[in-house]
Amino acid sequence: GGWALESNIGSDQLYTASYSLQNGVPSVSNQLTPLKWNNAGYSAGQIPGFHVNDASVIKAPGQNWQFMYYTLLDNQFATEASMTKKNWVGFASSTDGGATWFNHGPIIKQNNGVNMTGAWAPSALVESDHIRLYYHTGDKSCLSDNDPCTHPAVAQPPRVHMSRMANNGWQRLSSHQITDMSGHPLILTNVDVVKNGSKYYLTGNTPDLLKIELYESSNGIQFKAVGSSSTLISTSQSHWITTPHLRVLDKNILEVAFSYHTPTSYGFPMAKSSHTWKVLLP
Repeated sequence: GGWALESNIGSDQLYTASYSLQNGVPSVSNQLTPLKWNNAGYSAGQIPGFHVNDASVIKAPGQNWQFMYYTLLDNQFATEASMTKKNWVGFASSTDGGATWFNHGPIIKQNNGVNMTGAWAPSALVESDHIRLYYHTGDKSCLSDNDPCTHPAVAQPPRVHMSRMANNGWQRLSSHQITDMSGHPLILTNVDVVKNGSKYYLTGNTPDLLKIELYESSNGIQFKAVGSSSTLISTSQSHWITTPHLRVLDKNILEVAFSYHTPTSYGFPMAKSSHTWKVLLP
């Protein structure tokens, strides 16, 4: 999600990319195509009235469908004052292998089941009897879905939450705040979670986007650092490393993919390259 080219800068939209397997390893095309919707009145890649980003796609449990979870930001709240507070998670499904999608709309709005801080950048994980949806929150509690959230409440760092969803993809069963082993909230953004054997592995950005951290858990709710430090990758103040994505290569090896951003004239770094690291688990 986002913009394929600098000339596309505007409302965030969703894209698809084809890939092929080479010796069992995915090789992704650099050609991005705006996602095709089956909803009437939708332009490719866009949802009317919203910025859309951060797609997470899974195979639907028990059927040959795909489910997609993504970030929604209402255009009216896409302002400097509200854009970090008013993100929600939307839901879409595909019956043709991801060639086209039907949008079902938001399934987690401002009330995420724990508090009123919304839900942002989902990561979906299929379990035997439910779907786990991990995400980070906004930086301020809002009064309602329609509240622009500009009241003078003290901002808080984004927390990581997890909502258990029914296998139909959209029905929320419960929500939990993700913590460290001492019960303190995990402070991360752009989280991604995989399961390797009986362990859950969670990666994400620190809020300043200068570090990528890695954690492990036996229950998917309380996490501890992998090894002696939670910091996996760090960078300098003028560059960002963002949106880490995990893939299980072996019971002892994870792969983390991430974007590297360099300074621009826009006043914030923009993604210029993608990288993958292999992580040997202790």
